[in-house]
Amino acid sequence: MRSGETTAGVYEHPAGHHDLRIAIARHIGNSRGIRASADDVIVTNGTQQALDVLARVLLAPGDGIAVEDPSYGPPRRLFKALGIRVIGVPVDRQGLVVDALPRGIRAVYVTPSHQYPLSVTMTLSRRQALLAWAERNNAAIIEDDYDSEFRFGGRPLEPLQTLDAKGRVVYVGSFSKTNAADASAGLPGDAAIAAGGPEQGEVRQRLAFVDPSAGGARAFHR
Repeated sequence: MRSGETTAGVYEHPAGHHDLRIAIARHIGNSRGIRASADDVIVTNGTQQALDVLARVLLAPGDGIAVEDPSYGPPRRLFKALGIRVIGVPVDRQGLVVDALPRGIRAVYVTPSHQYPLSVTMTLSRRQALLAWAERNNAAIIEDDYDSEFRFGGRPLEPLQTLDAKGRVVYVGSFSKTNAADASAGLPGDAAIAAGGPEQGEVRQRLAFVDPSAGGARAFHR
């Protein structure tokens, strides 16, 4: 049989279709300045699934994660369902109050481009402070680049991921605001600890994409 015929009925690569991952890597490079190859891209079935994978990779039951307070509800409920302690941290006009982050947490989940529901954009100085905090505390940052495509004026600030020189940031983006509702999609990022688990090693940055097919992606459309 010809090689093309032998692929029928064969599962796709677990990370997703290779050409799709190439296109995604090119898109986020052009639009957000993120340097990634197809090998850095993983296809998931929605932002919530990507966060589920992230939480399972980075955290164990009983570990703590800081989230903005107030914040979007579903991620908080997801983390709690996995047995993770969720600690709310206040938000001011500059974004997440880094000085209020508690010690001993393993990760921080933030929406620096457009905080929900307060619509605050995290300032550059606050982003730098958060990166420095994560390095001092050996913690991961899950960056949800929510609504970064829309600006009333000026260029968007760089994602935390592009400012990160220590491999602490996990990038999560979305296409759901620029696609029609029937094709809502996202590109969340997953991360893995390089040295065997959340107790040791640096975060190895990876990226992911939410499959635009099926109702699963649409169900997590905000």
